[in-house]
Amino acid sequence: MKKIFIDRNETVANVIEKILLEADSEVVLIIPKNSVLKESVTNFHLIRKEAASQGKSVFIESVDEGVLALSKASQLEAFHPILQKSQTSSFSDIIPAPPARFDLESRRAKQPAGFVERGEGESASPKIEEVKVTEEIRRPRPKRRLGLLIIIVFIIALLGGGFWATGKYFSRASILISFKKTAWQYDNVFLAGKALTKINSSSLTLPAEQFSQVKNLVQFFPASGSANVSEKSAGKITIYNAYSSESQSLVATTRFTTPDGKIFRLDERVLVPGAKIKDGKIEPSSIEVSITADKPGADYNLGPIPRLVIPGFKGTPKYEGFYGTIVGETKGGFIGKRAVPTEEDVTLAKSKISESLKSALEANFLASLDPDFKIVEGATEVKTTKLTANRNTDQGGNFSVLGEAEIKTLGFKENDLKTLLLAIAIRDNPEKVFKDLKLSYSGVKPNFVKGEITFSLKAEGVLTEDFNPENFKKEVLGKKVKEAEPIILKLKGISSAKLSLWPRWLVSLPKDAAKVEIKVD
Repeated sequence: MKKIFIDRNETVANVIEKILLEADSEVVLIIPKNSVLKESVTNFHLIRKEAASQGKSVFIESVDEGVLALSKASQLEAFHPILQKSQTSSFSDIIPAPPARFDLESRRAKQPAGFVERGEGESASPKIEEVKVTEEIRRPRPKRRLGLLIIIVFIIALLGGGFWATGKYFSRASILISFKKTAWQYDNVFLAGKALTKINSSSLTLPAEQFSQVKNLVQFFPASGSANVSEKSAGKITIYNAYSSESQSLVATTRFTTPDGKIFRLDERVLVPGAKIKDGKIEPSSIEVSITADKPGADYNLGPIPRLVIPGFKGTPKYEGFYGTIVGETKGGFIGKRAVPTEEDVTLAKSKISESLKSALEANFLASLDPDFKIVEGATEVKTTKLTANRNTDQGGNFSVLGEAEIKTLGFKENDLKTLLLAIAIRDNPEKVFKDLKLSYSGVKPNFVKGEITFSLKAEGVLTEDFNPENFKKEVLGKKVKEAEPIILKLKGISSAKLSLWPRWLVSLPKDAAKVEIKVD
């Protein structure tokens, strides 16, 4: 007989397969307590039927009374290993069990599943091989359970560590608070002046600043007329004093003569500085001034000229000590027909340069002001202070216009105005702040002489509680949820609140202020 040990969870199909693969014609099935085979008597009918079809006899050994009862109901011989073991003569041949579990398991691994190894010299006659199992072999489950327990503890520790690390390093808290809101409106006339130093909610006044800037611009325009003209050449001359350490005054129209006799005159009076005396020698001093040819025409378009003398000093020591040099050239001398601007050309050019100055000043100047200052529409003035047309045309027939303009504006800090409005609002709504505030300006009247501006203002806003999120955050950091909730609900004027924690299993808010967000709706 051959003993086959059946696992508790082995199905009837696996059991039948083991029986059919066994060479012996007599097989003992050792079925443990609470085996799944006990779920139906049909399992035992199938075992008997399939074994009989192959000419095999099957015996059942079990300590489970239910298994024994179902076996007998299926006409299979069944017995209890302790109570009935001595009654069966077929169990006379007993092979001692191996002394160690390791050897037994190793040898079993080399045999088909469910088989018991034959001993040396065993006869082919049918007999049951009973393995005498040591306590270590008969009870393998405690070690299995110990290993499983260690794995479970490790997994729990790992998960616990993960939860702890997530809560410590990745925790977040968000508190969304909504306060009650009150609509507010106000309409009145205000005054802002540069002479004022502080806001006054009773007189509706606040400080202001006056800003200004001057800009020059030269532009060329085409001349549409023509005329016979006679123009003199002009340029620059450098006058030297190599005479004495005293300065020398030269009146306007003082003549300077070129080597070929052409005369140029000073455009304005000039004081030539005195020369320097070094080691008993004179080091000439110099000054550059404007000159114009004595006569019109292209013949005076000259330069450079190394030396021009002053005819008025001829016959005196100063004649050699004072002289001039034209480093560049003189130009503009002309006699003949040339394009000239008409009165309409000049008027149109002046109008264009005025507009250019205004656009440039408004765009660049206002953009350069401190953004804290509010410049309302109507508080800015641009005035053209100079327009000069040079009617002489260049070779291309263009004349030039010089324009100068000044921009002035009055501005005030809008935050000062909002502070003034809040002072008015909290008279009837104490301890409130503006949640939203819209301002509409009209009737703007600047006075640049006095440096003040008046304007009508319509204010529409929403008032809510004066709440400081950062101060409140300090109150709830590290608090348990059940402690933080009453603190939130005690806030003055609160209408609703929502506290969110991540991960969700957290029971306390983080202690790190960076991980707590306070939102106000």
